[in-house]
Amino acid sequence: MREWTNKKGKGGGIKIIFRKGETLKEFLPHEWQNMSDVKVFEELIHWLGFADDIIFVGITLDDVLESFKLFKDICLSVGLEINSSKCGLMMMEWNDQTPQAIQIRTAKQIVVDAHSIPLVSEYLYLGVLISDTGTFFLHTEERGRKSIGTVLGRIKNVKSWIGKNPSLLLKELNSCFAPCLSWGTDVITLQKPEVGTLNVTFFSYLRKVFQTKFDEKTKKWQQSNKELQQLSGLKSPAETLPLARLKFFFHTLDKDTTYQSDCFLNGKLCAPQGSILPQDKRMATFSKSLFNDWKLFGVLDLSRKDASKKSFQKNILNECSHFGNSIFASVAGKGTFISEKDPDLPSIFIPQIHLFATDGSLTKTKKIKIGTFSVVDSFQSKHISEIQVTDSTSSTTLELLAIKTLLVSLQKEKVSNCSIILLSDSLSALRLMLGLDERSDELETFRETDGARKWLIENKVQEYFIHVRSHRNIPVPLNAKADFFAGSLAASRLGDAKPETEKCSTECTKQSPCSACLWNRKVNQFIREHFFANLWLSIWQT
Repeated sequence: MREWTNKKGKGGGIKIIFRKGETLKEFLPHEWQNMSDVKVFEELIHWLGFADDIIFVGITLDDVLESFKLFKDICLSVGLEINSSKCGLMMMEWNDQTPQAIQIRTAKQIVVDAHSIPLVSEYLYLGVLISDTGTFFLHTEERGRKSIGTVLGRIKNVKSWIGKNPSLLLKELNSCFAPCLSWGTDVITLQKPEVGTLNVTFFSYLRKVFQTKFDEKTKKWQQSNKELQQLSGLKSPAETLPLARLKFFFHTLDKDTTYQSDCFLNGKLCAPQGSILPQDKRMATFSKSLFNDWKLFGVLDLSRKDASKKSFQKNILNECSHFGNSIFASVAGKGTFISEKDPDLPSIFIPQIHLFATDGSLTKTKKIKIGTFSVVDSFQSKHISEIQVTDSTSSTTLELLAIKTLLVSLQKEKVSNCSIILLSDSLSALRLMLGLDERSDELETFRETDGARKWLIENKVQEYFIHVRSHRNIPVPLNAKADFFAGSLAASRLGDAKPETEKCSTECTKQSPCSACLWNRKVNQFIREHFFANLWLSIWQT
C-alpha cells in the first residue's frame, strides 16, 4: 500500500507516506527537491516497486489534485510516466456539493494536464472493493461468492484423498475458505448488514461440509446454525470480526509501522473544524460500535502507552480469542517490576508493607517426577504444594503457580491499602506474569492471577515484584528459604538433600562479588531498611 495524505499540523501542506507491509517511509516535498535525480529515482523504485495501485486521499478535491500533480511531477523528473487511462477519481457521497463537484459529476470526468480521468463510484484496491457510499456491502457479497466458489472447486478433490469425515474436511478446507471470506473485512466501518452477509456465507459453508439437508415439510434445515457451529468448533464472522478490529486498532497505535487510525475510516479522514455534521451519523455509529467492542473485550482501562506495547497487544488478543475478553488489559502496565536491568528500588510505600518469596522445584529422573512450589514470608510462615508432573511441566510452570497461589490468597483475605513485595528468582515467570513476554501456555493460570491482581489494585494494593539471583555466594535469605522448602519434598523422597549448584564463578568473592551478588546485596540492604508487617493467610501451613 502506498498512500499520500495531507500533513496535519500548523504548517499544513502535503506529506508523502509510502507503506510496504508494516514499514513506513515519510517525505515532505522540500526533501524531494533537495535530492539528486538518481536518489529520487532510487527512492521511487524502492518504495513504489512498480506498483500500479496508488491512492491519493484528501478532504477536498484541491488536496487530491495537488498531491496527484506533485507526485506526477516527481515521477516525470526521473523519466517515470503515469498511465492516465488507468486512473480514476472517486468522490464520496458526503463530499460538499461545490460548483466544481457538480460540474465533475455531470461530466463524469475531470481533466488534469490535458488528460481525462473518469469519475468512478467504486474501485478494487488490493482485493478490497471500495465504494463511494463508504460501505462495504458489495465487497462482502463478493467475498461470499468467491469463498464458496473456492470451496466448491476443492471439496471434491479433498474428499477423494481424505474421505468424507467432516472434521478432516473442515481442517483442509478452512485453509482456503477462511482467508478468502475474511479478506479486507477487518475494517472499522463494517456495518451489521455486511456482517450478516458474511455470516450467511459462513453457515452455508458449514452446511456443505456437514451435508445438511433442507426439510421441505418443516421448511427448516435439519441442523440449526447453532448445532453446526458446535459441531465445527468454529466462530462465525460476527464473533471474530470484533477481535480482528481490535487487532487492527492495535496496529494503528504502533508509531513505527503506521499512522493515525483516522486515516483508515474509508475516506472520512476527519470532520471539518473538528465537528461532525448533524446529518452525518456515520462517525457516531462507528464510534459506538467500537466502544461496545472495547467494553466487551474489557480493554477500556488501557492507556494509549500500554495499548502500544507489542507484548501487551499479543497477550490481550490471545486472551480475548480464548475467553472472549481480557482481564490482563485491566492490569497491563500496573505493578512495579525491579531487576538488575531495572534496578530502581522503591522508596515510598503505603505505610503497611508485606514481604513474600516464592519458588518452584522440578525433579525429573527415570524413577521419579516431583513438582513442588513454596510461598514464604518473613515471619516463618510457609506453604508447600505438590502438583502432578507431565511432559509439558517446567520450572516456570511451578513458579507461576506459586505466584498465583499467593495473589489469589491475598484476594480471598480481602487485603487492601498496603504494599506487597514479592521476591522471585524466576525472571521468566515474573515477565510472563506481568505480560512483558508473550504468553502461549498456562492461560488459565494467568487469568486467575490477573483476576487476583485486578482486585488487589482496585483495593489500593501497591505491587512490587523483585527478581533476585539464587544459589549465589551472597544469597537473599528469604529467597533461599523458599528454595529450601520447594526442594524439601524431593529431598525427602530421594533420601538426600537436593544438591545446590552454586552459580558464581571462582573469581566471585565477598570482597570482590560478581554482578549477581552485588544485586543481591543491594536487595538485602533494601530489606533491612524497612519494617514488614505480619499477615495471616489461609494457605499457611503449620
